[in-house]
Amino acid sequence: MPLLDKILAERVSLYDYELIVGDHGYLSLGYSTPFLSLGASYMYPSLAAAKAAVISVGEEIASQGLPSGICPLVFIFTGSGNVSLGAQEIFKLLPHTFVEPSRLPELFGKGKNVSSPGRTSKRVYQVYGCVVTSRDMVKHKDASKVFDKADYYAHPEHYNPIFHEKIAPYASVIGRDVSDNLANGHSNKRFNVLVSLSGHLFDKFLINEALDMIEAAGGSFHLVKCQVGQSSSLMSYSELEVGADDKEVLDQIIDSLTSLANPSENNGRIPSQEMNKISLTVGKLQETGVKKETDTTKKKKAVLILGAGRVCQPAAELLASIGSSSSQQWYKTCLETDFEEQNDVHVIVASLYLKDAEEIVQGIPNTTAVELDVTDHGALCEYISQVEVVVSLLPPSCHVAVANVCIELKKHLVTASYVDNSMSMLDEKAKSAGITILGEMGLDPGIDHMMAMKMINQGHLRKGKIKSFTSYCGGLPSPAAANNPLAYKFSWNPAGAIRTGRNPATYKSQNKTVHVNGEDLYDSAVRFRIPDLPAFALECLPNRNSLTYGELFLGLHEQTEIPVSCQTAFAVTCHRMEERLAYSSTEQDMVLLHHEVEVYFPDSQRTERHAETLLEFGKPKNGKMISAMAFTVGVPVAIGALLLLVNKVTTRGVLRPIEPEVYVPALDILQAYGIKLMEKTE
Repeated sequence: MPLLDKILAERVSLYDYELIVGDHGYLSLGYSTPFLSLGASYMYPSLAAAKAAVISVGEEIASQGLPSGICPLVFIFTGSGNVSLGAQEIFKLLPHTFVEPSRLPELFGKGKNVSSPGRTSKRVYQVYGCVVTSRDMVKHKDASKVFDKADYYAHPEHYNPIFHEKIAPYASVIGRDVSDNLANGHSNKRFNVLVSLSGHLFDKFLINEALDMIEAAGGSFHLVKCQVGQSSSLMSYSELEVGADDKEVLDQIIDSLTSLANPSENNGRIPSQEMNKISLTVGKLQETGVKKETDTTKKKKAVLILGAGRVCQPAAELLASIGSSSSQQWYKTCLETDFEEQNDVHVIVASLYLKDAEEIVQGIPNTTAVELDVTDHGALCEYISQVEVVVSLLPPSCHVAVANVCIELKKHLVTASYVDNSMSMLDEKAKSAGITILGEMGLDPGIDHMMAMKMINQGHLRKGKIKSFTSYCGGLPSPAAANNPLAYKFSWNPAGAIRTGRNPATYKSQNKTVHVNGEDLYDSAVRFRIPDLPAFALECLPNRNSLTYGELFLGLHEQTEIPVSCQTAFAVTCHRMEERLAYSSTEQDMVLLHHEVEVYFPDSQRTERHAETLLEFGKPKNGKMISAMAFTVGVPVAIGALLLLVNKVTTRGVLRPIEPEVYVPALDILQAYGIKLMEKTE
């Protein structure tokens, strides 16, 4: 059209409500639907008001129908996470039918070409929904193999995307709850280049023309930097990251932008005046992929914490603070690593009940709460595949299942629990997978091991011989909170605390091995005093089999309703004791850990007594009391995850924190983070 040609040549803005696009003056036809009455979500004062508006639209669809030209109207929901479920909750307010992905072609008529599905000739009085998962979006490159979710998350390079062929052609609306590569049918490779534009970009609409060229060619852009000239005589400046899945497409985009910057008579354009020029600078081409990152911006690392109990919050806070100014000093000092190179760590807190995880992450930046049942193997694989390190704060019985998935997906694992036989048996598998399973990274076990190894090794370095070693640890109420007949309250799992009092114990004293049966444990209590803490009147009990560490270190009667969850008398007892012996929101608990080592020096014929004590009280924070037990278990397990994230622990297999590469930096971080150890030598 001569008119449009002249308008384009003169760079005149045209507002044409009829959208004339050809010499014949055809108009672009649209459809009036009930959806036009819906506002954006922010326009409604509450969720109830927004739902009422959607229900009203649904009633109009049910009574008047939708235009045949846009039907069937198909809403695609990808994934089964919270985003997808939330979108489906709103969608279900409309008159609807859900269909399986395999039945999508039937909605448009059998035998139709997939690339141009057919439409109905009658008004339709409902919409259609379809939930698609990974199984529907990719297929194995080997046609003889079927889709396996665990294998897909471990080896995505073995699969080709099919979403753009099997799902997208039938979609009217796509609600995405999975990665962009899946939803868009992109391959793993992507090409990017940084383009700098300067000139009268905005007052002459040159930026619009440039962006139209990028989109028309099938590329994408991301605005990196923008400076707008403040007057008609000043130029603007913009940096764009331009990307495409195909290098030829990206080259085509660059050629188009170059033509825009250097117009000539030969390409049919009227010579530009100075005001209509663009200055173009093209950066170095970069190729990115799932397995390879060439971008100068490092990928944010992620940690998955399984379990949202008492211990979780301190662990999440420490890990989420990495990369912030608050952690800069101790990070550089303790890890001897360049702080500027450390990106933020994103922490995912997973719990069987989303509410519990949300309470943990409230107010903590760089965190996400998710709902996860660890018995769902596929879901567990999905979340573990997204992170570098997993922290399991689940009951010990769950650790082996989690560890096997970590081995399968080659992800490090940290726990605060004892390394039992079932975990030790995974040592060779972990080494073969090239991962570390770091156990006993809590208070007891954990800090006690690290303190012990430090004291013992210091004695050995001075050519001393260890004559005796004793270790005491307990989680107790602060004196002000010890206000019941037992002078005890629970700062950790009640069932675990009670079972501890029933475990048999073995230890060595005066060169004699002492065995204590579980039923006799409390009868074996002895008076215990710490000279530097005379106010504490304590008793100590033997704990488990202490001999296994020697070689490692030296190399209700009321009538009341019973909860459904309590299936045994033991469970009822735990429940009732937790009710009666719980801390109030203002009461402090206390953690006391005390080691004593006697070191004999043959050369000087003298003996030194070394004592080291950790005393920690619960602290109020943001209106809540953070228990000392949670703090002293959560922080060490987070430190274990951090040491693996920054590759300070290079030994692979199943480990305890008795290796110098673990306990030396870990003790330094504990001190810097505020967990102080009092040392004394006599």
